[in-house]
Amino acid sequence: MIIPPDHRIEDVAAKATDPQGERRPALQNVHLTTVDGARFLEATDSYVWARVPVQAEGDVDGNVEADVVREHRRYNVREAQQDKRLGVPYEPTPLLLHGDRLAYCDRHGARIERNLTDTEQHTFPDAEHYAANTLEAYESFSVGVNVKALAKAAAALGTDVVKLTFIEAPGLEGAPSARKPIRITGGPGTEAGAVAIMMPVRLP
Repeated sequence: MIIPPDHRIEDVAAKATDPQGERRPALQNVHLTTVDGARFLEATDSYVWARVPVQAEGDVDGNVEADVVREHRRYNVREAQQDKRLGVPYEPTPLLLHGDRLAYCDRHGARIERNLTDTEQHTFPDAEHYAANTLEAYESFSVGVNVKALAKAAAALGTDVVKLTFIEAPGLEGAPSARKPIRITGGPGTEAGAVAIMMPVRLP
């Protein structure tokens, strides 16, 4: 199984120290699933849900511990850096999937095998129906934002929670403008008067 290097799906999964991860251990996993014949990994911490395409053999679905993906990614990063120093082409080492058995390398290169987990306790939430309905519901409009710029604005306001206020698009009642500045204010506890402005990003 090959995960695109820029798709850090494991970062979406809940951590064991998070309230949601502690109450629902399944959220500490990424879920290998099949949708319309294509293979995906999906993850959620109950606040954010994401799905990315992967190259995976077979048709067995199941949970993969997020830490497994994280460790294997660190191994590939180390190998990529070493190949770069040697001036040789780099080929990522895939996570090997044989039925419900998964083989991976930890950051030190040690090969480890384990089963995909899908017990009653660790059943991954059925996000397909929810995601389909949610994505369909928001097809009416879209606005592009630079998440790094948004993170800078949140840091400047001293908050982890922000409120985005959009200017209404001319002639489109209730729809935000994809070209006008976005007003950013902080959540509860933010100093009065703290505000930021960010331009949206034009997307196809």
